Amino acid sequence: MANSTKSCTKCGESKSLDAYSKNRQRKDGHESQCKACRSAAFAAWRLLNMDKRREDQKAWYAANPGAKAQHDRDYRANHLEEERAHHASWYAANREASIAAATAWVRANPDKLKAARDQPHRKATKSASDRAYRRAHLAETAAVTLAWKLANRDRVRVLTSRRKALKRDAPGHSTIAQVAARVAYYGGKCWMCGAAWQGIDHVKPLSKGGSNWPSNLRPACTSCNSSKKATWESPGVTVPALVKLNLAA
Repeated sequence: MANSTKSCTKCGESKSLDAYSKNRQRKDGHESQCKACRSAAFAAWRLLNMDKRREDQKAWYAANPGAKAQHDRDYRANHLEEERAHHASWYAANREASIAAATAWVRANPDKLKAARDQPHRKATKSASDRAYRRAHLAETAAVTLAWKLANRDRVRVLTSRRKALKRDAPGHSTIAQVAARVAYYGGKCWMCGAAWQGIDHVKPLSKGGSNWPSNLRPACTSCNSSKKATWESPGVTVPALVKLNLAA
């Protein structure tokens, strides 16, 4: 081509043809506006039509879920370090907001969370990741665990009782709220001696076929729970007057 430059119809500057996008429908084979002007125009349009672009993207994602998922996987695979750096910097700048959003999602989507965690490959990956982290941060993990246990003593007692039942494959399931209701029913006292409760007693012991349903659970102190052991309906067990009144109510 004789002329290796042309004037942009937008900015009026004379630029080389390399500064223009190609367009076969034009006589000279290039756009009338330079790349810089077209980029600025597109950027301005995107800002003015942000809602429309989002709706178009949502519609395309809904119509092409497989293509979108594959595109995302390919992008992450090709920009792994960049993605990690971006997420790390964003999380550092928005830590509280991120934790709040994640907590809200978990509470609003318990079924989705359980389904995701129950996938075999996720369980294996999560377990391996957790073990590796604990090995690399033993002191920190121990300190966090201890602090949580001290701040959630009642919850720890309930979870300990539930874990024992799971080990014996006992029937029944009790939520933390249900166990808390049982403890409140007995006034937070041991059902056998009336002292402050320190754990959960299975009235019919797990070793005797007892269940983990709320009806089989009662608060107990460590001394009574240890003395009772695997006995069931022992004639030597005495119930304080306060508990008798509760049982009669």
